[in-house]
Amino acid sequence: MDSNALSFYSNVFGLFIGGTTILGVFLGFCRSHLPSQRIKELEELLEETQDLYESAVEDGLLHDMLGSQMGERLTVYGRSAVAT
Repeated sequence: MDSNALSFYSNVFGLFIGGTTILGVFLGFCRSHLPSQRIKELEELLEETQDLYESAVEDGLLHDMLGSQMGERLTVYGRSAVAT
């Protein structure tokens, strides 16, 4: 095999590996922005917020009126997130 053929096949192999890598990165980026993935992140954040709210209420850090309004909103958000 002469050096021109080896050089050609090396370039083809490099282009194939490069294209496969770019395609993998593109698909990973697109998958991370799908609605199903975003909903999972939203549910995790909502659960964390609910936990922080409950700990703040237990510690007495929130006023009664403010705490009840926030509790109602978190409940509504939780129900709407579960419904979708």
